[in-house]
Amino acid sequence: DAKLVRPFQILKNNEYNLSKPISHYAISEEVNKSIFIFGGIVESRRRAKFSNKLFRFSIPNKTLLEVNIDKSNVSMPQPRVGATITYIPTPFPHLILFGGVTESGKFKNDLWMFNIIKLEWEEINSSGEIPPPIELHTTTLWGKFIIVVGGLIKENSKYATSEDIYWLDLVNVKWHSTNGNILTSRANHSMILTHDDLFLFGGFQIDDSDKQVTGKLDKDSYINIHENIIKNSKIIDDLTSINIGKL
Repeated sequence: DAKLVRPFQILKNNEYNLSKPISHYAISEEVNKSIFIFGGIVESRRRAKFSNKLFRFSIPNKTLLEVNIDKSNVSMPQPRVGATITYIPTPFPHLILFGGVTESGKFKNDLWMFNIIKLEWEEINSSGEIPPPIELHTTTLWGKFIIVVGGLIKENSKYATSEDIYWLDLVNVKWHSTNGNILTSRANHSMILTHDDLFLFGGFQIDDSDKQVTGKLDKDSYINIHENIIKNSKIIDDLTSINIGKL
């Protein structure tokens, strides 16, 4: 039905030289009729590069604007792909960036906060059972916690899909974790929260450690290596629920 599903034309703003993210970017939930988009792969002179730009898409105005951040006085997260950003409304509106992979192929587990009012990035130090460097995971806000499920990790030069469940206490900035199982071992999946239940759908699972993909991971090989990882993985087509109220 053309009235039900329709293309959404984005109006560019000529004030900025936009290199729009092509894929593997992080996207937020709706924030005051806007959606934030961070990082991802962009095209530059017909070559792929990783980005650390932050865009704000206005739903009413259909405009995509690069957020004008003063890069001279503040630290910035490295350009990366496969990260997540989570919107936190209190005590002031901000985004939490977690994980991803840099242009050199380094997996990250750092935390960054973006203050939506001041338009500033700040790196956050955390403690506790910190997740391993990870990408292609999912995050969501549940009360005062950010929940992290699944993702692709690299241990001892071998790729694996994480099955553990992590949650970050935003008050104490402390991580906690619990063991998952084969149902939560996945990456590049979708996740949605309904009350106290998380629903996971899709993704891929590395179920045979002998079928390992080799080669240097960097911005030029990222797509090809991940295509090969998926070819050697199990594609998940089930729906799994997690009652996080029992964690």
